[in-house]
Amino acid sequence: MEGWSTGARWRYGAVQGAGLGLAAGACEVLVHALAGREPWTWAYGLVLGLVAALGMAGIAAVAGLLVGPVHTLRAEQPAYRTIALQVALVGALLTALYLVPWALQLVADGRATAAVAMAMMPVGTLGVLYFNARYWLARVETGKPVGPGFLPVVAVGSAVAIVAAAALGSARDTGGAFALGDDPSVLLVTVDGLRHDEVGALGGSEATPGLDGWVAEGGMAFLAAVAPSPSTVAAHGALLTGLHPLRHQAFDDLHPLPLGLQTVPERFEQEGFATAAFLSSAAVADVGLDQGFRVVDDRFAPFGLDALVVGRWLGGARWVRRTGDATVAAFGAWLDANPDVPAFLWVHLEHRADEPVADLDARLVRLLGLLDAHARADRTLVAIVGATGAAPGVQAAGLSDRLVRVPLLLKAPGRPAVPRVAAQVRLLDVPVTAVAYVGMQRMDTAEGIDLLGFGDGRRSEAVWSALIGHSEDDAPLVGLRQDDVKAVVDLARDEVELYDLSRDPGEAHDLSVEQPDPAARAKALLAPDAAALQALWSRPGLGASRAARLAALED
Repeated sequence: MEGWSTGARWRYGAVQGAGLGLAAGACEVLVHALAGREPWTWAYGLVLGLVAALGMAGIAAVAGLLVGPVHTLRAEQPAYRTIALQVALVGALLTALYLVPWALQLVADGRATAAVAMAMMPVGTLGVLYFNARYWLARVETGKPVGPGFLPVVAVGSAVAIVAAAALGSARDTGGAFALGDDPSVLLVTVDGLRHDEVGALGGSEATPGLDGWVAEGGMAFLAAVAPSPSTVAAHGALLTGLHPLRHQAFDDLHPLPLGLQTVPERFEQEGFATAAFLSSAAVADVGLDQGFRVVDDRFAPFGLDALVVGRWLGGARWVRRTGDATVAAFGAWLDANPDVPAFLWVHLEHRADEPVADLDARLVRLLGLLDAHARADRTLVAIVGATGAAPGVQAAGLSDRLVRVPLLLKAPGRPAVPRVAAQVRLLDVPVTAVAYVGMQRMDTAEGIDLLGFGDGRRSEAVWSALIGHSEDDAPLVGLRQDDVKAVVDLARDEVELYDLSRDPGEAHDLSVEQPDPAARAKALLAPDAAALQALWSRPGLGASRAARLAALED
């Protein structure tokens, strides 16, 4: 090294830095194989490992070239020192690449101290790498033996890590080993953006012959199903916990479902069932809704790139999605690999405004046909739910029926059914129904009712629903819907609106002035919910940044 030109030092340091990137990518995939929940094959694991290792090596090489000017700035230093500094700077940049997203999330959650501590870790990496690299590079410069060399060791170690990751990922236990062979299964299908008035079986104006025929063959159509919130995360949280968002506390798309709650898939997993989720959008991934699922298939990018740190940097968090057909295909592949395993399964789809309802109807028919093809249809409870009427990825304002009155279709093989249920029900009733269908003891925390009671005559009365959301100017809203009466309270203005949905389904005429007593009673009834929502709304991490975070989410 002594006597090397600045250019030679520059190139050598960049190559050594690329070795760090190679090791980082291979280690990342190994960790992903141990902690991740994607359905892996050997081939997928090897491809993902190569993409990660070579991708990070390329990034590290570019970083090495960018920090190469240290050789010019410190030209008086021996070569081994400037090259060591160059390699250490590459390592610090790689560390920041992994940790900065976490630090930013901590800042958004109001945990600034933890964010600062995490942001300092690249500095520690810089020091450790510099002194170690300087030691070994000094031995190289003085001609002392240093073994096989850094790059050959890294290449061999990375190859071993990638092969190990492929083996571990493909051998991962997907659950179901302790379930009884004749146990029934549950399939929850959620469709973001599908409105109540788009389903023919619910009296909608659109043609959905596939869904209508499926309901006619022993299913139930709930004409007045209500989501507790237009928020995707809040509504799905209710579907997976049986709790209202004020209880599960994922009250909008800025907040993940907290750990520590018992979810329905966790309950099924404890009973020995397999659990798997197949997601179409990152809007429902990495927000706590995957708790209890042994398998989470959320590959939104080619080669699993979105599972890698570099992919998340390139793709952000919220725009990433895959086609519904790809999600249905992933569901079918899981059924192929697990033909007889009792399971709780969740398939998440999206219905975008520019997609004909007929296309979605055909996709759902294909999905349901997979159950028939695997001889599962006669022992699987299926719930098809329009989790929210809001367009996918949009934080919809208001609590209009267009947003919170959602499609709910249910089929429970072997159980009595009625084609149409007029009584109002709620999304948080679905998990209680799933647990009851397979014969498990009711979840202690769930608030819902067993919807199968409408089919066998045990239940006929409606269930009122509390609602939460936000206004156009991002003020918190609470509301209630009971049969044909709706009340909405704007907490910022301390005003209540009252509607008679039987006469005014479009909610154009506020009755609060004409009927002050019912409006006052509704406001008093909602006071505890108002206090709870205000406390959540003002908790650390929101504050003045809330509007900016909402705007970033929708972008």
